[in-house]
Amino acid sequence: MQRYFRHVLKQGQPYINFVRLRHGGKFKTGVGKKWVNILGEEYFTTNTPGFLWQGKTNTLTAKDYYIKGKGGLDVGIFDIYSVISGRGSKYNQGELLRWLGESVWFPTSLLPNEYLTWEPIDNSTAKLVFRYRGLQVYYKVSFNEMNEIAQLETRRNMGDSGLKTWIAKLSGYLNKNDVVIPHAIIAAWQLKQGTLYYADFKLTSIDYGIPKAFNNQVI
Repeated sequence: MQRYFRHVLKQGQPYINFVRLRHGGKFKTGVGKKWVNILGEEYFTTNTPGFLWQGKTNTLTAKDYYIKGKGGLDVGIFDIYSVISGRGSKYNQGELLRWLGESVWFPTSLLPNEYLTWEPIDNSTAKLVFRYRGLQVYYKVSFNEMNEIAQLETRRNMGDSGLKTWIAKLSGYLNKNDVVIPHAIIAAWQLKQGTLYYADFKLTSIDYGIPKAFNNQVI
């Protein structure tokens, strides 16, 4: 973990406040479904956990968020018909996990603090624990030989199917804004019938310290 921070942050790195990013990539809605192209943009607060993600395919629009301790997911068809409108404790847990996992894009938020601790497992893995507003979430974090985070693993709710093992594979680390961050993420559920890879995103732009929406929003 110490080697990771020395690798991704420069000496005297200021704390990153407010993050906005865009990504492209592919998405799959379920087992047996085909990959579809997706565009997304996302806005984060870092002093307190919070984010808003919006994604769009040819037919679906989606909004994922964690705001003031509450998480939610809304999915619609052509901005007309609502397919999913998820709220409640399992979404609070799942969206807090999303914010924590995506902190790899603003890694000063992964430094130990009053909410966040690291626990050693072995020379290449550690447990990341985050406690916030009565919730405790965690990741098993695996590091590669370059001292980069290569994989995140946890247990989270998969819709109404209960807790499942969720993994994210991170790659394509590049220096952006003097911070070394991944530019590719592949997410998957580990199910009885096999591993369901459902998101393959590529970062296209990221800005720090700009607390406003993109001028030319594409979502």
